[in-house]
Amino acid sequence: MMRFNIPLADQFLEIIKNYEIEDWEAKCFWEIIRQSDQLDSSNVKSLREDMYAAIKLLSKNDYLVAQRSLFKKKSYLYSETQKIKELRKQLINNEEKNPLNIQKNQLNKELKFLIKQAEFIDELSLSYPELCSSIKKYKEEIVSQIDFCKVKIKTIENILKIGCVAQCINPQLKRTLTTKT
Repeated sequence: MMRFNIPLADQFLEIIKNYEIEDWEAKCFWEIIRQSDQLDSSNVKSLREDMYAAIKLLSKNDYLVAQRSLFKKKSYLYSETQKIKELRKQLINNEEKNPLNIQKNQLNKELKFLIKQAEFIDELSLSYPELCSSIKKYKEEIVSQIDFCKVKIKTIENILKIGCVAQCINPQLKRTLTTKT
């Protein structure tokens, strides 16, 4: 097996995980990469060069197939191969096994429940104005729990963005792609 480093690895792994690549021009990759909040957009030219280098490496190692566009003479269309489909499956499986993602999903469920509770409390306060002070007190408690839940979710998201958890679980997927020789 041969390993190779890919420029903009984090962004390409996100693209692979979240999109099916079928007849994409390079600008499709660029639109997604440019929206990444992890990049320093001060040197756009360098980022674009890195993107083209990554596409070239992925094509060279049979993760992408390039074909000339029928409509634009100088343009290529890129489509994923079975190797990318397998990599996507592996990325998703690792994400599902990540204990922080599991906890984040539980917190999201709890948050939805708390929000529904707050909505019901609003209905109760309209239906029973005589109990308004008790209802208001309980709503404040629920709103506090909602805020705390949001803080926990945001903290987990920030930790996952840093990527240290993904490296701990499977370092091979974080910065390198693997190909058979």
